[in-house]
Amino acid sequence: MNFRRWTLPGLASLIFLCAVPLFAQGTQATLDGQVTDGTGAALAAAKITIRNVQTGVSTTSVSGPDGYYHVSSLDPGQYSIIVQQPSFDTSIRNGVHVEVAQHATLDFSLTPGSVNENVTVTAATAQLETETATQSTELGQQKLLSLPTQGHNPISAVFSVPGVVVTTADTRLRAFDTAGTSGTSINGSPNGTNEILVDGMSSLQNASTASYIPTQEATSEVRVQTTNYDAAYGWTLGGVINMLSKSGTNEIHGSAWEYFQNTVLNANSFNNNYTHTPRSSSHVNTFGFSLSGPIIKNKLFAMYTYEDLRQVIPDPFIVSVPTDLQKVGDFSQTYNANGSLQVIYDPYSTYTDTNGVLRRKAVPGNNLKNLSYPMNPIALKVLAMLPAGNVKNIPITGLNNLTNGPNNRKFTDFFPEHMIRVDYAINPATRIFGRYSRNALQEARGFRYSTTSTLNAADTTSNNPFTRENHNGTVQLTRVLNPTTVLNARVGLERYKTASIPTQDTTTGPSALGFASDYVGQSANVFPQFTWANYNGAGAVPANTTTSYNYTVGASLAKSAGTNNLSAGVDLRLLRNNVQSPGASSGKFVFDQTFTGATPLSVSSTSGNALASFLLGTPQTGTIDKNSYPTRQMKMTSLYLQNDIRVRKNLTLNLGIRWDYLGTITDRFNGLATFDPTVVNPLAVTGQTLYGGLLFAGVNGQQRGITNQRWGNLGPRFGASYQLGHSTVFHGGYGLLYGQAMNDPGEAPGFSYTTNMVTSVQSGIPYNTLTDPFPNSSVQSPSYASNGLKTYLGQSFSFASPNGKAPTVQQFSFGVQHQFPKDFLLTMSYVGARFGRLPVSHQINAVPLSAVGFGATYLTQSVANPFAGLLPGTALNNKTVQRQQLLAPYPQFLVGTITGTSGITEMFIPIGTSSYDAGQFVLQKRLSYGLDFTVQYTLSKQLDQKLYSNPQDTGLQKVIAAWDVPRNMQISLLWQLPFGTGRAFGSHLAAPVRWAISGWDVSSLTRLQAGMPLDLTNSTNSVPTGNPRLAHPTLARWFNNCTQLASGATQYCQSGDTPVWTVRQAYQLQTWKTRLASVRLPGVHNSDISLARNIRVAERVNAVFRTDFINAFNSPQFFNGPTSDVNSANFGRILGVSDQSNLPRFVQFSLKAEF
Repeated sequence: MNFRRWTLPGLASLIFLCAVPLFAQGTQATLDGQVTDGTGAALAAAKITIRNVQTGVSTTSVSGPDGYYHVSSLDPGQYSIIVQQPSFDTSIRNGVHVEVAQHATLDFSLTPGSVNENVTVTAATAQLETETATQSTELGQQKLLSLPTQGHNPISAVFSVPGVVVTTADTRLRAFDTAGTSGTSINGSPNGTNEILVDGMSSLQNASTASYIPTQEATSEVRVQTTNYDAAYGWTLGGVINMLSKSGTNEIHGSAWEYFQNTVLNANSFNNNYTHTPRSSSHVNTFGFSLSGPIIKNKLFAMYTYEDLRQVIPDPFIVSVPTDLQKVGDFSQTYNANGSLQVIYDPYSTYTDTNGVLRRKAVPGNNLKNLSYPMNPIALKVLAMLPAGNVKNIPITGLNNLTNGPNNRKFTDFFPEHMIRVDYAINPATRIFGRYSRNALQEARGFRYSTTSTLNAADTTSNNPFTRENHNGTVQLTRVLNPTTVLNARVGLERYKTASIPTQDTTTGPSALGFASDYVGQSANVFPQFTWANYNGAGAVPANTTTSYNYTVGASLAKSAGTNNLSAGVDLRLLRNNVQSPGASSGKFVFDQTFTGATPLSVSSTSGNALASFLLGTPQTGTIDKNSYPTRQMKMTSLYLQNDIRVRKNLTLNLGIRWDYLGTITDRFNGLATFDPTVVNPLAVTGQTLYGGLLFAGVNGQQRGITNQRWGNLGPRFGASYQLGHSTVFHGGYGLLYGQAMNDPGEAPGFSYTTNMVTSVQSGIPYNTLTDPFPNSSVQSPSYASNGLKTYLGQSFSFASPNGKAPTVQQFSFGVQHQFPKDFLLTMSYVGARFGRLPVSHQINAVPLSAVGFGATYLTQSVANPFAGLLPGTALNNKTVQRQQLLAPYPQFLVGTITGTSGITEMFIPIGTSSYDAGQFVLQKRLSYGLDFTVQYTLSKQLDQKLYSNPQDTGLQKVIAAWDVPRNMQISLLWQLPFGTGRAFGSHLAAPVRWAISGWDVSSLTRLQAGMPLDLTNSTNSVPTGNPRLAHPTLARWFNNCTQLASGATQYCQSGDTPVWTVRQAYQLQTWKTRLASVRLPGVHNSDISLARNIRVAERVNAVFRTDFINAFNSPQFFNGPTSDVNSANFGRILGVSDQSNLPRFVQFSLKAEF
């Protein structure tokens, strides 16, 4: 079938059916049910009036011939429902609570009588989900405000939802902490692939990361949909987090609050205790107020919220800096972990022995002063800028010797946020609301070398300051066209701007440091970046700014017809992202043991030192960037049709279809390029035809986008709910969903240019050095598209695959809900997900598999270079080149390494897959008798295929998923202690005693999460040869790190150990798994507890005094796990290497007054 031929008329028909489009993903709820008489016979034409008791706004509907009624587009809140039918008593149901995005059911049975006679009852809160198979959890306003949550971020409460796994360190979770807020996996979804909605509008920057998150006080409620069988929801690979802002009501309400933290209330950090460092000063204040009420009663309402966070807190760290001896070239006291001397070798002494093996001579006395040539003056000057270590009892390696002290700069934040919302009921059929929110963060953090009195230009922080500014707004209209038809339309805009500023200044640029004048004229006048293996480094990324825009327009039409409740809609989005990042504009130089180790062709774990390489001016790599600034855009379009059919009173079907179009990325100035592997390259080389070259957007007939258009993203949805008796419901469903992905490849080759330093042309012997890294003015400037197929020759680059597609997930589930007496609800479900089209990267310019077996000596041997003199400013312009370069498929570009770096990298190839299977169990007690709790337990397993083991491979490696958490348990509790006035006990005690025991509440949130698997993806030198799991791991030795070296010697071994690791040899193909399920990172054991006292000050004035204990039992988390690089002296260690990834216990007092 020709899909496109079928699609266009099909979509045209769908739009015609919609009549007017509506936004697909809203916060409004639906209510339906059946009106019958006492015998169960259907009553047609009954009038249903639904009145919001808080605003007085009413909505009406009528029952159909079969007695069914349906009301859509209800704002969440408390309702009173009146059902009237001639010859029957009027039925009034009070206390009906409708939640955000809920499908609620309420049936009415009328008794014969007069319409003037009223039968009034108070509705019990419905717990069973009888109308939809979508699995979701509602977090109401009382729960959001009562649970102890870090940073007043409503997303923190989402962690208690079944299927949710925290995938990143949640050190801080304030409303502006976008990484932590986005760091969740819902039913196996990858990071950054869940949809976040605020008032129905997407609140994601670049289609992946949270942007605007309202504060708790500005949030009415949150619903988390973990499976999605309603076609109205899409653009997610996991769940939908749907947040609703507070609105005004018919009564004037106000509140003011202050949250307070202080040093004396906090525990010391794990790192400080480890290094015997006193607790650092910490002060956090969060204050604000809200005011709401009617402007015109029953018509016009307003709500305003202001909150401001001011914090000055410790910024704990443990890093490694050079010792005083190392700063001047003396490594005679530098030892390996096993106590042996870390021998330094002279790179200029490299020779080939009689067996054809490259060797070096050791530096006399392990002191660089004993060499016949001087140390590099730039390195000496930079190292002199660094502070001395301040940690006592450091390991024999001398690492982990600097921690934060009383004179270090603190972590500071200033974050004001405003929100205003206006709701207007124009008439009974028309409602409109608008909301505008703004916040602005000013943050300074990450200082390692700067003190309270002095900024150090060598500091590695780029957050001096770091800023985020957010403007977010929406306007939404609801129009009741007739009792069975409702139109909803909305528009939204978000502008999100971030900026990072380092400590650099123009007085410490390349000229001041002593770089050659030739280089100074080619670089920016800011402090360069120096990276040293096993040490903290010096210099930071230069100042950069990113501005993102998210425009949304949408509409929907809902129509009820008997047992059919239809809805159709459209969702249009325009995403823009403007980046101003100069990159390494003054150079980035990476140093390791390559040039000072014993083995020239591989990095040694026991010889050589990155600082020694630095002092000799011999970087392993060096680059300098000349960047243009991308201005990217992507369009997204969705259409959907949904029909919820009440087949029988106890059987409901949810049927839907959704079409999602993910447009290709374009650039305002066509600053995009892709790679064609088949085109003949015009570079003239005698006797050779070269293939492969860059093609540029909008040039020579190329489309403006970098990926092919994809029109076929149809996603069917199916769900069924079957009620057995009054207390049991069976649910099942299936949905195919498409995720949003703005796969931006960054600066295009040619539009930005990274010049690579030629560090060596003969194996193991330095060529250019740090003083003049790019001699003869060899730093290249962007040529844009002017060089055509000759662009970026002799360089490495990445490009986005032209075959990019929207990632997919097939969600399916089956489960049962049973309601027990006393408001207990048990839910047991199987949940599965199959992910497809996940993005994969592949290095396509690697040495062929057939040549790898010839070995390192053969592949790195110098041979005549056919490109000599043709590619100035590149590593391929010299007279000789390593043989492996000419064996690459595209030899005119740099060959890739055996580990998949450098070369030509194709990104976002849509071939990755993942599978998730889980059993989820939830026991819930809705608030009654003062008690509300939820206990959820998940057993799961997840596998991934998203990574090539070697560039030469044709298939992907199947491994345990990075965020596989086999066991996950969350417990939330709200308990109104049953003592005092209005409660079960003590209401008749003497007034002073009664006052003292009244109004106390306890709440808690506990998370127990198993650890994730040990990940070796970025530790390419670590080769497991056995099971490194230890029966009793410690932070100092989390796994068995006993390693056998190529020489036959062992390191990191304890008595009785058998080596289970080796060091990867040069050009050794990977045959081992990159994740080890047998070794798990430390799990999460966290409890937050709150004790609150509610005091009635006056008839309409209450005060709440509260104490929160965050991380109440002071349980440290080490989310980053142990060091997994076998060449690191910290291999296998957590202790003193990986900073504590959560906050130590802190106590927070708060006082809130409300009326």
